[in-house]
Amino acid sequence: MLKLVVLFCAIVVVICQEDTTLPDETTPELTTIAPTRRPSVTCPPFDPSKPPVYVPDPVYCDIFYECSGSTPFEFHCAPGTNFNIEKGLCDFGVDCGDRSTTIGTTTEETTPTPSF
Repeated sequence: MLKLVVLFCAIVVVICQEDTTLPDETTPELTTIAPTRRPSVTCPPFDPSKPPVYVPDPVYCDIFYECSGSTPFEFHCAPGTNFNIEKGLCDFGVDCGDRSTTIGTTTEETTPTPSF
């Protein structure tokens, strides 16, 4: 009986290790087109008595940085919104001046899995 249990467990392990991709499946492949290199953002000196400071990206209107402890953390506004410098948040209808509103694109490419 013990031999049958061991044999059954061995078969289950072998089956679980096999590739379970179906022949007709397609596997999506994401390709990201990287934006050009952006200038660094400098945070103001840290003041523990004050809340975090929000700094706009100098190139892209839909990116801003939260300066916490003098370290900038990058954030992206939701689609259709841009960082409003005066309000310190992402908003609709923001005048971006010379700053761009896109940082690059992401495309999804489908690669068919060969069937045997």
